[in-house]
Amino acid sequence: MKRWLVVLALLAAPAWADIQWVDHQDPAGFFVRMPTGWEAEAKDDGKVFIHSANGQLTVAAVPIVLQENTNVPLSVPWFHGAKVVDEVRVSNEIDVAKLLYHGDSGVCVAEVMYWMHGGSGMLYAIAAPQDLFPAKKPVLLDILKSFRYTSKSGIDYVPWEDPVEHAFTVEVPDGWHVLGGTFRYAPIDVRTQVQLISPDGRIKMHVGDARLGSFVGEGPATRMRGLHAGDKYEVNGVTTTILPYVDGAQFSKQYVEHSLKKSHPDLEVTGTHDRPEWVAEFQHGGEARVTVGETDFRYTDGKGNPMQGMCVTATTLRGQGMSASWQGYPCSFGAPTDQFDKARDIFEHLVLHFKENPQWTASQQQETDRFTRLVMANHEMAIAEMNHIYERFSHQVADNGHQWDNIIANLQDVRGPDGETATVSAGHNYYWKRGTEVVGTEGNRPPDVTFSAMDKL
Repeated sequence: MKRWLVVLALLAAPAWADIQWVDHQDPAGFFVRMPTGWEAEAKDDGKVFIHSANGQLTVAAVPIVLQENTNVPLSVPWFHGAKVVDEVRVSNEIDVAKLLYHGDSGVCVAEVMYWMHGGSGMLYAIAAPQDLFPAKKPVLLDILKSFRYTSKSGIDYVPWEDPVEHAFTVEVPDGWHVLGGTFRYAPIDVRTQVQLISPDGRIKMHVGDARLGSFVGEGPATRMRGLHAGDKYEVNGVTTTILPYVDGAQFSKQYVEHSLKKSHPDLEVTGTHDRPEWVAEFQHGGEARVTVGETDFRYTDGKGNPMQGMCVTATTLRGQGMSASWQGYPCSFGAPTDQFDKARDIFEHLVLHFKENPQWTASQQQETDRFTRLVMANHEMAIAEMNHIYERFSHQVADNGHQWDNIIANLQDVRGPDGETATVSAGHNYYWKRGTEVVGTEGNRPPDVTFSAMDKL
C-alpha cells in the first residue's frame, strides 16, 4: 500500500510540528499513527475508518469488490450521491480522484486513490469539510501513510531466513518448528514453501506449495500435441500443467477440496470469498494480474477433535490469449476450534511479513536473463542445423529424381578431367572425351591417345 501512496504523498507538506501523535495498534489487525484524541474503528468486512474527535476529518482504507460498469469511488456507501470533479489515471491499475459530497458538516471534499485488479482492489481516502481540506490535507496524508494491516495477536515473532538460497525472510512465532525454503526445479522455475508447526503440534501452517508449477489453459497448440486438462509437459526444464485459469477464490476452494481433503476425508468447506485487501502483498511488480481469495473449512483430527482452517490463495496471470500462463500460491492452516482465532492471527502475520531478499531477486533476474539468452542461442543453433539438414535433404531428393530420370531415359552422367559434366547414352563400361566428343567403350582402352578418361557419376 505504501508504494501506491507515493502518488498522493507528492502533493503533501510535512505535518504540523505542534500536533501530538500517538501510535495505535488495533486488536482488529491494523496499525496507524494518528493525532491524540482521534479514534480508529474497524468493520467486519475489513474497512477501517480513522476520525478526528469532532468527526469532521476522516481517513479510510476500504477493500472493494465491484460489479461491471460501476464507478469505483461512488461504489463506497460513504460517497453515495457524491460528484467526481477530477480523476487522473496514474497507471493501468491506479487512479486518483477528487469528490464533492454532502456530510454532516456541509459540503465536503474527499481525495481517493484506488487500485484495482479485475473486479477487486483497495480504496484509500482522506476527507474534510471543503473550507478545511487544504489546511488539513498534510495531516490526513501523514495518517494514511502510516496505516498498515498487522497481526491481531501479541505473540513474539522472530525472523526466519530461507536456508537454501537466502531468497526471503518471514517472521515466525518464537519457539515454533519451521521447515522449507527455496525449491529450484530449473533456472527460471523457483518455488517457495514454508511449513510451521506449533510447539504442541496441534496447529500446522503452510505458506506456498512447492509441488505447484506453472499452468496454461487448453488451446490449439496443446490439443495438437494430444494434451488435455491435467496433463503435463516440459520445455527447457520447466514443467507446465494444462489447467484453465481460475481466480484466487476459485483456486483456494479447488486446493482445499482436492489437496487438503486427501489428509482429512471428512473436511467440509464452509465458505469462499475474495480478499482484495491482500492483493498488494502478493503483487511483485510487472504486468501480472493478481487475485486473492479465501476458503474456510472444518474437519476432525485423528482423535475426533473439531478443527477449523482457512486457505488464502493468490493466482498470478501473465500474458494474454493462448500464450498466457498462470500460477497459484496457496497458504493454509488448520487448528483446533478453540485456537482458531489465535492461529488465524499468526497466519495473517506470516503472509503479511513474507519478504523477498532484494539481492536474491536481482541475482535471479540476471539468471533468468542469462537462461533466456541461452535458450535463444540454442534455438538459433537448432534452426540453423534444421535448415542445413533440409537443404541436404532437398539436394538429395533432387539428385535421386535426376538419377531416376536417367534410368528411365537410358542416360548416364559423366565427368571429365577438366571437371565438366555431360549426360550421354548409357550401356558402356567406360567413357572417353576429346574436345566436346564423348565416346563409350566396353574395354578400358581409349579409342586413341587423343581421348581422356571420364568418370561415371
